[in-house]
Amino acid sequence: HFKALVDAAVLRDVGFGASDLLEAGFTPSELRGAGVSAAELHEGAGFDYPALLALGYGPRELRSAGASATVLRQLGCATATMRGLGVGAAEMKAAHCPLSELRESGCSASELLEAGCSLHELKGVGFDAAELRATKAFGAAEMRACGFTASEMRAGGWEAKKLFQAGYDTTEVRRA
Repeated sequence: HFKALVDAAVLRDVGFGASDLLEAGFTPSELRGAGVSAAELHEGAGFDYPALLALGYGPRELRSAGASATVLRQLGCATATMRGLGVGAAEMKAAHCPLSELRESGCSASELLEAGCSLHELKGVGFDAAELRATKAFGAAEMRACGFTASEMRAGGWEAKKLFQAGYDTTEVRRA
């Protein structure tokens, strides 16, 4: 048998692809041990992402093989791990990662805003008036309508004049 004579790594070094090695009788595990990438197994030999995961390829290798955030999430990859791989907020949001996890993984208010989150959603996951003010996307009136108090707004750097213009009453602004 051919594989008894030559190691998979040697054959790979001389140009054999994943499908060639499989046809020669090497197992997927032997291919992994010979340095065949997840991308090569996926693209060149038709392995799906769950099969690659079962072979021991991790999230980084699956992402390099083209796995989307949706696929990574379906395979149990944590939001923070995806963030560490450079997956953007919009892609993770589209993959139905909870906004609270997106926030915890380090996504900024600006990134989540660009990903399509509303002011109410951003407030709901704990962004404060200062963080939301920094996005320059919301006026004081919108912030007030979303439920921010005059005290929260002042703590977030909003000027008293802007708060009056937004409809906060004198008593609220003075207490702030």
